Amino acid sequence: MGVAGAVGVYALAGGWLLPYAIKSQLPKFVETELERKASIGEVSFNPFTLRLAVQQFQLTEANGAPLFGVGGLEVEMQWRSLLRRAWSFADIRIVAPTVQLAIAPDGKFNIAEFVETLNKRKHDDSDSGMPRLIIEHFALEQGKVDMRDRHAGYSDTYTPIAFTLNNLSTLPDENGDYTLSADAGLGGKLRWKGTNALNPIGGSGVLTLDAVALPGVSTYLKSFARVAVVDGRLSAKLPYKFAYKDGQLEANLSGAGLALNDLVVKRDGAAEAFVKLKLFDVSDVGVDLLKRTVTVGGLHVSGGTLAVRRDAKGELDVANLMVPAAPAQAKPAPMVAAKHAPATSAGAASTAAAKSTSAIAATSAPAAAKSASTVATTPAAAAKSAPASNWKVQLKQLALDDIAVAAVDETVSPALKFNADKLKLSLQMQAEPTAEGLKLNIADAVFSVDNLALSSGAMTPLKLAQLGFEGGEIDLAAHRASLGRLHFDGGQLDLSRDSKGRFLFLDTFPKAGSGAQPAAKDAPASAPWTANIKTVEFNKFGARYDDASSGIKGNLQDFNLKLTDASTDLKKPLAFDGAVALREGGQLTAKGKVVPSTGAVDTDLKLTKLAIAPSTSS
Repeated sequence: MGVAGAVGVYALAGGWLLPYAIKSQLPKFVETELERKASIGEVSFNPFTLRLAVQQFQLTEANGAPLFGVGGLEVEMQWRSLLRRAWSFADIRIVAPTVQLAIAPDGKFNIAEFVETLNKRKHDDSDSGMPRLIIEHFALEQGKVDMRDRHAGYSDTYTPIAFTLNNLSTLPDENGDYTLSADAGLGGKLRWKGTNALNPIGGSGVLTLDAVALPGVSTYLKSFARVAVVDGRLSAKLPYKFAYKDGQLEANLSGAGLALNDLVVKRDGAAEAFVKLKLFDVSDVGVDLLKRTVTVGGLHVSGGTLAVRRDAKGELDVANLMVPAAPAQAKPAPMVAAKHAPATSAGAASTAAAKSTSAIAATSAPAAAKSASTVATTPAAAAKSAPASNWKVQLKQLALDDIAVAAVDETVSPALKFNADKLKLSLQMQAEPTAEGLKLNIADAVFSVDNLALSSGAMTPLKLAQLGFEGGEIDLAAHRASLGRLHFDGGQLDLSRDSKGRFLFLDTFPKAGSGAQPAAKDAPASAPWTANIKTVEFNKFGARYDDASSGIKGNLQDFNLKLTDASTDLKKPLAFDGAVALREGGQLTAKGKVVPSTGAVDTDLKLTKLAIAPSTSS
């Protein structure tokens, strides 16, 4: 009878008293401790299986605004908690949770204010260690997050959200695995899967974003840039691994990638986009926090346009995209008032002052000497000493493909326009900051751009079918640059002159400005750059010559010129081989060498079938 009675009392206390206490006391606790309101539906507890079930829990602000809610909560504890001396849960399941993220027009964030309330009620338990906790299975189903940012003017809903976690433990050397998924209302999916450990802290996993809509998120760029993302989707894959032990954090990414598709960006208030990209892809990214290295397997930009405009005042539109930071206000220096001892205690004050003065002098002298030494050596040390640890960046392959460029310069009238398309660029790069400056190396650079045209009103002074180079290399530290081949193909020039003998194309170019700042006199002289190009080629050029002052007209065609071993060493002979023909008749060929520094020329000229009479054709 005693055992049966005890079991009955236990069943009554667990099955009725505990649910009653939760339902009646929880709202009071929330109101007094959290300064919010709470409501709760049905509560049940099985004292034998240790299973607690709660329905329809709602947490709101004091004014009734929603904050957090749960459609259903089921928690099943384990009797083994007593044996393992740890809170042990077989299952925790949360159904239909909702979170309201609200930012007021004045920038106040409801979650931040809630956390602030928690911190006010937080007791100092810094000496307590991590609680012993075991959760065999945790599941969150049908979750929903409502985002309402009235400060930035952005809103979105993320649902359904699902999260599962298995074998979470704070016991030493025990791991757990988890998965998280969420869909955004404006488009896009989040997937997160991995394993973790809490003692010691560590984990690994993969965070995946799939086709996240960028236009809504771009609202948060307003504080930093005067641009709007009109269209675009973001996808990313971040495989990570981290560990924290004995005060040292190890973290790395391996094989990470990011892709932007169909990106369209406008300047604020502009009707047309200045950036359009079909694809911006970064692949095979590796980051090692401990080794301080970043490697990028490839950066690929494909199928896009870039538009730049310079207004009549000479300002580039792309130069004013960033919102300037607000200037920091200088704080007034605090006033230090001298304290005088009362006359009645002059002797004591004098004695105390003497002791204080001697103590201060004893402690301040070494400090002052150390400070003076530091001040004296800091500039030199700053100039010579390398950073404690430098990040190394390696870009294995940069590739631009099928990019169109358009530029307009309104400082002249009619406006000068430049257009080109099918821009291609590929290169490899390594960068590392050093005490002497940035160490940058570029190798295997190849570049080409087609259909270049420079026009002003009805006049087109330059057309070029293709411009390009191969075998480009740059060593920034050594101040050295080189090209294997630089070529200009299919060019057409307009060399018309007016009645005063002035070339008309000169009026199409902007006038040189006078706002350049002179170089600082005290600036240290840097080593001169050296550059060399193995071959420079002008292929199939043509030119129209119309001299209004003399009436001479002519059309040059099939102009070809090849320069060999061009360099910044002007004493080095420069070999050339060229030919040009007149449409009206005649051809000139030249082959030889020239020394740029002296102008000495050794050449073999051939002139054949030249038409002497001026042409009257237009």
